[in-house]
Amino acid sequence: MVLFSKFKIQSIFSILFCILPLALVSGPFLSDLILSLIGIFFIIISVRNKLWIYYKNTFVYLFLAFYFLILFGSIFSLSPTNSLESSLFYFRYLFFTLGIIYLLNNEPKLSYYFGYVLFATILLVLIDAYIQYFTGYNLLGYEKWSVNRFSGFLKDEALGRYLAYLMPLLFATLSMKKIIYRYELIAAMLILILCDVLVYLTGERTSFLLLFLGTLIIVFNIKRYKYLRAICFVISIAIVFIITNYSPEIKRRVIDTSIQGFEIGSEDIKIINKHYDTLYKTSYQIFLDHPIIGIGVKNFRIVCGEKKYYAEDSCSTHPHNTLLQFLSETGLSGTLFYLGFLIFCSFKLIIHFINMIFKRNDYVLEDYQVCLYACYIVMLWPLAPSLNFFNNWVSVLYFLPLPFLLMDTKKLYK
Repeated sequence: MVLFSKFKIQSIFSILFCILPLALVSGPFLSDLILSLIGIFFIIISVRNKLWIYYKNTFVYLFLAFYFLILFGSIFSLSPTNSLESSLFYFRYLFFTLGIIYLLNNEPKLSYYFGYVLFATILLVLIDAYIQYFTGYNLLGYEKWSVNRFSGFLKDEALGRYLAYLMPLLFATLSMKKIIYRYELIAAMLILILCDVLVYLTGERTSFLLLFLGTLIIVFNIKRYKYLRAICFVISIAIVFIITNYSPEIKRRVIDTSIQGFEIGSEDIKIINKHYDTLYKTSYQIFLDHPIIGIGVKNFRIVCGEKKYYAEDSCSTHPHNTLLQFLSETGLSGTLFYLGFLIFCSFKLIIHFINMIFKRNDYVLEDYQVCLYACYIVMLWPLAPSLNFFNNWVSVLYFLPLPFLLMDTKKLYK
């Protein structure tokens, strides 16, 4: 009876994990609730079954070091109350990650089920977005975010970024399968093409460039079906080219607006949007004034309004760049964790690529691992405008691929 209860509870949390992509589409509340429940589940299971081995690894040690660092920075920040609202409960992402690793290790096929739900969710998002494109309203009746931008189901603007971030994860779950059926390949090709074109149509230029970056990494580093992704992207580019030439409105919004965003003056050349340019200068100045531990998580929105920093377009909820957010809010100490992980992912892919060229098998990643590392390079790319790293919804997105990287690969292919 106890054994039955254990497996029943485990099945419930497996289902919650699988529906997480759909929960993310609904907004931050449901996804954060599922994340917290899975974390609580793992704490109970690990204590009851004495699964201390899950806590004895480099990931846990590094996470705890980062957690106590941002907690320390929040306590001694300019606005401790505001900062502690985010940093104090940041530990839940650790238990969520360990909980998913536990589920994946004990139920290897869970990754396939998750992939199917992710596929269905992305398909639903694409259908909704194309309906918006042609009607101006989404499936729930919400009007588009603006004339130039699509919204999510609950009037959220981050549609393009959601797709750009999760497409490599979708490709990773597909790559985990030893046998991929023809209908799955055809469905994957259709989704990839529809996604590429849609992200372009959303007007989110950064999302389109990040999707392109992820595509290049995957195409040049995977062993199976690399031409599938390459062909899909070539078809997408051809469709985009046709649309751009036959639709002056899209050309004006995506291309002309981008060119106008590059301000060329007599003294300097600005290659970024004017609003972001001001935010970046403000966040960098804040970093110079607080170089060691920064101003505290989520305190940029408060500090940027101070007289010494404030100027037109210099204040927002966050700097809109991950690197500058880490510098300004966590200082050099927190930025080392961010850059360290980014360099680690890049190093893994570079070594893998070199070994593939010279046909050496001593260090070659699995295809799904390539896709996951690509996922993180896309998410954490330092040279692009970004979402708020410490936002609850965004944090769920960032931690979602991590358990797949840390799970026991031998059990996956057993």
